[in-house]
Amino acid sequence: MDDAETLNRRARLRELISFCFNNKDEDLRQFIKERTDKLPNQGELSAIQKDHGKSFGDKKAKVLTEQIGLHRRWFDFTLGTNLDQGSWLLDPNLPTSRHRTRPRIRPKSGEVAFYVLDAHAACGDGALNADYPEIVRALVMTEAEARKLVGSLNKTGSIQVILASGDSMTPTIQPRDLLFVDTHLRDYRGEGVYLLLHGQELLCKRLSMVGRILTVSSDNKRTPSWAWKDRLEDDRIIGRVVCVLPMNFTRL
Repeated sequence: MDDAETLNRRARLRELISFCFNNKDEDLRQFIKERTDKLPNQGELSAIQKDHGKSFGDKKAKVLTEQIGLHRRWFDFTLGTNLDQGSWLLDPNLPTSRHRTRPRIRPKSGEVAFYVLDAHAACGDGALNADYPEIVRALVMTEAEARKLVGSLNKTGSIQVILASGDSMTPTIQPRDLLFVDTHLRDYRGEGVYLLLHGQELLCKRLSMVGRILTVSSDNKRTPSWAWKDRLEDDRIIGRVVCVLPMNFTRL
């Protein structure tokens, strides 16, 4: 009989495959192969997911964490832990791989996948961003749901999804909301919420014309507005926010 620790490990593995690998063992196997050049045995991977199935002890858990790039005690954490923070692929003590920050999501026919980038677009004072933001999670949805969000499937290639931080855009945008940004819209297209590059800071702000002045403002009104281009000559628009969803979004 499985003890509580083993049952949790099996549940955690099923959760990982469901959440990050489109509920497909094969996607996880291919991900491991790309990191390690070794393809795990399909029968063994299936067997350790089954309650009271093949042994899933410390040794096997250690091997899997190293193969996938997980925190060394990841399988012992409670359900729901470290699934959406990117930390399961970002342990600095593990071997690096050019694939390690992108879950291998292959949408089924009629589905669309968006990757959520840990770019921390600031809805407050701004946030410095790495040149290559890590991927926090992947959103898989139907084509009909994608159309509701971005208007056309032709736009999905230009959409970047990032996490908001700060509270200057509340109540329109809450911290850790998902911002769907159309990066093809790199100039002012009427009043709306835009992603702005201000020096090395990425800002999420509202742009509007006040008289003949393009003005940057915050929706909570506590942060003073300012005239666009008054601060730095290299300020530029990165894209327009076309949709905002809560971080725990699953389905429309």
